Amino acid sequence: MLCLCFEDLKTNLPQAVQTVADFIGIPDPGHRDIATQQAGFEFMKAHGTQFDDHLVRQTRDAACGLPPGGVATKVHRGQTGAAHTQISPQIHQAFATRWQDTIEQQFGLASYADLRRALQG
Repeated sequence: MLCLCFEDLKTNLPQAVQTVADFIGIPDPGHRDIATQQAGFEFMKAHGTQFDDHLVRQTRDAACGLPPGGVATKVHRGQTGAAHTQISPQIHQAFATRWQDTIEQQFGLASYADLRRALQG
C-alpha cells in the first residue's frame, strides 16, 4: 500500500505522480506526463463530473425524496485547509477523539502532521 497526503500532492504533483508510477510499475514518461496533466486542478475543474458523486447523489436524492439537480462536486478551490472553516468545532473534536483512539494508540502518531512527517521518511 502506498500512502500519500493531499498537501504533498499540491506541493509537488509531478513528484507524486512519479512516486505512484514507480509504485505501480509504469515506466513510460508519456503516461506519467498525461497523469500529471490530468491530476492537475485545472483539468479536474474543467472535467468536474468525472470526479463527483453524481450517480450516488441521484440515487440517494431519489430514495430520500429530495429534488433532483443538486451538485456533488469534489473539486472546489484546489487548496488545502479549506475544510477547517466549513466543519464545526464539535466535528473537529469528534475527529480528534477518533484519531487519538485509533491512529495515535495503534501507531503512536499524535497528529496528522506527525503522520505526514512519518510518510515523508
